[in-house]
Amino acid sequence: MLTRDLIVIGGSAGYLDILKMLVRSLPPDFPAALCIARHITPHAPDVLAKILSKGAALPIASAVDGDDLCPGAADAVQ
Repeated sequence: MLTRDLIVIGGSAGYLDILKMLVRSLPPDFPAALCIARHITPHAPDVLAKILSKGAALPIASAVDGDDLCPGAADAVQ
């Protein structure tokens, strides 16, 4: 049976501090892919991955349509 380990977190601009604490607490061998969706204005710069990468053990990148999700990595979508 095919299984996927995926955690999806969504929120608005006010949840950034708790999100930073969460991402920084995850170990480098975290066994699931993590997708983060943040609601902001459409004209805001794409800085979420850069902000979350500071002090994080996981690789964090901005998601692009068609990307594969991998355990032990976080994709940020704004």
